[in-house]
Amino acid sequence: MTNPARLPAGFMLAAAMATGCASLEGPAGTTLVFESVNVVDTVDGRRRSPQDVFVAGDRIVAIHPAGQRARPPGAARVDGRGRWLMPGLWDMHAHWYDEATLPVFTLHGVTGLRQMRGYSGQYATRAKGIEGTLAAPRVFLASPLVDGPAPASPPAMKVVDEASARETVRLVAASRADFLKVYDQVPKAAYLALRDEARRAGVRIEGHVPIDMDWREVSEGGTQRSFEHLHSMMVWTARDPAALHARWLAYHQDLSYNEGIPGAKRQETAAIHHAAYDDFDPAQFAALAEILKRNDTWQTPTCILWRARKGRLDADAPPDPRMRLVPAWMQGFWASWWPKDDPEAVAADFAVNERRDAYCLARTRDLHAAGVPLLAGSDTIMPYVFPGSSLHEELALMVEAGLPPLAALKAATSGAARFMGRDDLGVVRTGALADLVLVQGDPLADIANTTRIEGVAIGGKWIGASARDVGLDRIARIVAAPAVADAMGAAAAKDGLDAAIAAYDARCPAPPEQADCGLFNAYYAVPMALANGPDRGRIAEFEDWLETTGASDADLLSALAQARYERGELPAARRLTARALAIAPGDPLLMQLQQKVDGTAVPAAGLAPARDESP
Repeated sequence: MTNPARLPAGFMLAAAMATGCASLEGPAGTTLVFESVNVVDTVDGRRRSPQDVFVAGDRIVAIHPAGQRARPPGAARVDGRGRWLMPGLWDMHAHWYDEATLPVFTLHGVTGLRQMRGYSGQYATRAKGIEGTLAAPRVFLASPLVDGPAPASPPAMKVVDEASARETVRLVAASRADFLKVYDQVPKAAYLALRDEARRAGVRIEGHVPIDMDWREVSEGGTQRSFEHLHSMMVWTARDPAALHARWLAYHQDLSYNEGIPGAKRQETAAIHHAAYDDFDPAQFAALAEILKRNDTWQTPTCILWRARKGRLDADAPPDPRMRLVPAWMQGFWASWWPKDDPEAVAADFAVNERRDAYCLARTRDLHAAGVPLLAGSDTIMPYVFPGSSLHEELALMVEAGLPPLAALKAATSGAARFMGRDDLGVVRTGALADLVLVQGDPLADIANTTRIEGVAIGGKWIGASARDVGLDRIARIVAAPAVADAMGAAAAKDGLDAAIAAYDARCPAPPEQADCGLFNAYYAVPMALANGPDRGRIAEFEDWLETTGASDADLLSALAQARYERGELPAARRLTARALAIAPGDPLLMQLQQKVDGTAVPAAGLAPARDESP
């Protein structure tokens, strides 16, 4: 037998290369290795032979052909043979308010959310530093809604003129928001000032096109980065947009989403949509699409909004097993969306839904063909749009519309990262964050393969199939836990405030799987129950109890502070605002309220400051 020690060095090198250099160890510090996996390229769709993907901490540190480097001792191994590794998905239009159930997104491969409306609780989560961990996906966080003098969905930051618009932008710039979310009712003059100040301050604007504004004018301004839901596009792609715009303005007059949309409004919006679809003008659309492309104005179609309703409004549809992951407050919101006492309005709403669905798919196809950049978002919280899983449905709808699977996947991965100005998200490459999803089939061949999840990594922490099942079951237990707010409301209606507090004491505190001890819903349920009874005069006493018992709930403290401010009780408002800000630092709405209660805010035109009752 030949003595290896006497062989030439070149022969030894050639032999090592012939065996794939398996004797060379992977990078130092490696904690996780995906072995022999097919890497999904979300930039240009190139296919490569199986790779080994090395992760150290929260980053991908190396990618080599399978078997070229050995797994370092102590590194965890994931068998990737016959599987595909894609980057974690981003839901680029989401609303979620329940920290305990945030992992429902990650467990569905959605490792990032663009939260499109910032509440105090979300800023409290940000302060905890748990984003991008097993406890919560990464978040690109909006300001509270920035809306006009009569917001359709309060609470919101109101802008009524140039001065209040500029002050709002400066406040958002000083906050922990990632962007300013603009909404429907902002007056044109205020919007123009908002846009100008945002450009000066380097603040991103994203959201709806205000109803006062022409889509072309907003895009040409160059500061608003995204338009959501194709909302009102049908007005600006009609042969006579001026006539439709007048009807659109009238429809939004005195509209209040929080109080429910009355039947007459439902019938009018259905009529406007029918008129717009009947009057669609391809030439108007082409001209608008060219402007959007030129200005890099991104669109988030959220077609799943209409498809979800189309399916779930079928009386014969079987129960959806995903309901086990939907909190009771969200199920209640869905159930209340269509008024049971106005069947004609509901029928009109249902009838136009089919055309909304078709329009959304057709325009998504056409926008892509025209080169307008797209984002994938679900608008989860809206009826029958499920957290996590409905983003996969949106990707499937993009492909149904005519996009190649790669284009749809980009809208939730590399394209989303480009929109946010990140080069370390949405890709599987060295240096990127290790937010990864292992699936059983190639999503570039069939987009449905994004749902065939075997495991998820976020920040380099691996959640395998069994751990994923355990996590989903735990969320189902949390969701199924009885809501104490409901029990308190029932007790208050029957026996008054003392009974409501006793109902809480009998059930809470408890682990979330045993009881939902959240008090934010009780803040509304109990006063409503007391309103017509002998204890209606004790609502202030109830608020004092809430303040003590819910001392760590930023959303509750924020609501109490706002209520005290509106009643002119400034000492109490100051105290509550300070406590809420300590939990949720950088919340723009709380920062604005603090300015008001301290008397340092610039009053919006026509709005009188609250009175100060401090001694």
